[in-house]
Amino acid sequence: MKKKLYCLFAAILILLSNNLLLAEGTKQFKPVNADFGNLQINDQSRPFALESNTNPLHRLYFRINNTTEKVLFGFQHVGAGAGTFRIKDPNGNVVYARTTVPSSGAGFITNYSQATIGPKVGGVPAGGYSPFSYQPTMVGDFYMEFTTDVSGTYHFDLFDLTVATSTNTPINGRLWSYAWDLSTRGGTNAYNGTFFVYTDEGYVSSLYMNGIQPFGFVVSSNNTGPQNTGNITVDRRSVTGNSTRPMFKVFLNNPDPVVYPSAPAPVITSPIQIVGGNVYYGSPVQFTIGVSNPGTVQIIISCNGVAGYQPNTNDTIIAVGVIAGNNTITWNGRDRYNVF
Repeated sequence: MKKKLYCLFAAILILLSNNLLLAEGTKQFKPVNADFGNLQINDQSRPFALESNTNPLHRLYFRINNTTEKVLFGFQHVGAGAGTFRIKDPNGNVVYARTTVPSSGAGFITNYSQATIGPKVGGVPAGGYSPFSYQPTMVGDFYMEFTTDVSGTYHFDLFDLTVATSTNTPINGRLWSYAWDLSTRGGTNAYNGTFFVYTDEGYVSSLYMNGIQPFGFVVSSNNTGPQNTGNITVDRRSVTGNSTRPMFKVFLNNPDPVVYPSAPAPVITSPIQIVGGNVYYGSPVQFTIGVSNPGTVQIIISCNGVAGYQPNTNDTIIAVGVIAGNNTITWNGRDRYNVF
């Protein structure tokens, strides 16, 4: 059987959007009121945003870029138990003392409408909630921590944390975590939120969750997958159990471009070329490709006589990590079922 090479370079797309949302939290977790999506802490003893957590990859961060900025925030806890919160500065110092999560008054979000309208300062905007407020004295990544008196999961049905200018204008794309811990509070409840991943190189990509039904879940992103064995194809496969490997910042809105500028999209600088082997007889084949940035190249190898890739056929996909510049890649000459 003749095997022809059809090659596809899979680059991360940069997504730029004019996002006009005025709140960060529930408005993204639950795009409409009928949706499901709670921020949660202490689920299955995971460390996310807990005061006892010492791992920086499991914190709830917000970015301050100017000391004229402020953070406005509020909650609605649902379920049993009581909780507290506090804020630490980028150096780990407590700058907002431990405070009880409110059940009324300042810092309490009464309903979904208030959460999505956002914090109200001086009566504006009408319909918003009355927030807690903190005015930082330095720039950097601050983080909020929680405690709870329950042994199990502590849920926030409504949550908002908005960074704003000195004139109370919200700045989107400042709230982030390496590993969001969320819940739909039911095994058949759908989640319809969208996340924005910001890589170390500055690539931005969005992930729409498309109604998945996860119950409790963690959203994180890295450059290999659930595993990091060096075999990209294996590393990207789903696995059982808790395999969270946080690496990249994950936002609820497009990251603020003032603080998090987007990098140029990676491109192919020289087309793929076969440089060794015999593509027709099942022997290993070597080919080269040039790319502008490090990343992952996916190569579709059509073995069924139909152009393109058809799932569950002899067609196969190989994925390899590449560096900027020219790369040599080897295919073993076998199809999806490991035959010629």
